[in-house]
Amino acid sequence: MNPPLVKELVYWITERENMRVRKEAGGKWPHSTDPVMANNRYTNVRREDDKVTKWLADNWRYPRADLTKWMCLARMVNYIPSMEEIQRATRFWDPEIIAEVLWERADRGEKVWSSAYMITTCGKTMDKVTYVVDHVSDNVPEVADCPTLAEAYDKLRTVDGLGSFLAGQIVADLKNTPGVGLFNAPDKNTFSVPGPGSLRGLTYFFGASITATGYNRAIGSAWQLVQPELPIGLQDLSMQDFQNCFCEFSKFMRGYGRNKYGN
Repeated sequence: MNPPLVKELVYWITERENMRVRKEAGGKWPHSTDPVMANNRYTNVRREDDKVTKWLADNWRYPRADLTKWMCLARMVNYIPSMEEIQRATRFWDPEIIAEVLWERADRGEKVWSSAYMITTCGKTMDKVTYVVDHVSDNVPEVADCPTLAEAYDKLRTVDGLGSFLAGQIVADLKNTPGVGLFNAPDKNTFSVPGPGSLRGLTYFFGASITATGYNRAIGSAWQLVQPELPIGLQDLSMQDFQNCFCEFSKFMRGYGRNKYGN
């Protein structure tokens, strides 16, 4: 078995963060001399630096009634122009108005959904707007003031159509919303849940298959190996951000292969 790919993961995390800094400082594309890094799209190391998340933080993510429903809708739509139009139409949770906005965008031939997350109707015989707005988002319980992220996640997972990955994304939005209970949750920096991408990334990292049942142990072990090797400014990553890094690391490794680093 090959040793864990600590050097490779530290490189990806450090270079991706450097690319963000270069871009925000006004640097010209490409923001890396590494062709794989420069020519592939990767989310940021910290989720809060991503474009949609920053928009949500500025426009949508604040303490209000039905906040969890709004966050569920936001991540299922995940497309700023659609959310801007919804925001202009209503500031209160009204499934009929929200659905009408999305249907009208579709009727005009305009883009409705982001391609970042693959949202389907999971075999339900209904159109996607009805599924997202009425079947899933409108049935989400309010969890913003749960005592822990783990409890909020468990409650979200009771909703039909809300899988592990999406429930984790909603929890991540809520925990970073000042003024709600989850903002001060004791497991704010330690909670995470696996998704298919992060399991692939962990499998690359360890050179052995990592499944959901072994996820917590694997990511904890990986963090112990990686954290001391990171620059000081990146040693405080939350486990949700670290988990997301593995999603992107799996893409990076498919582009590079282990021979890049002589392993």
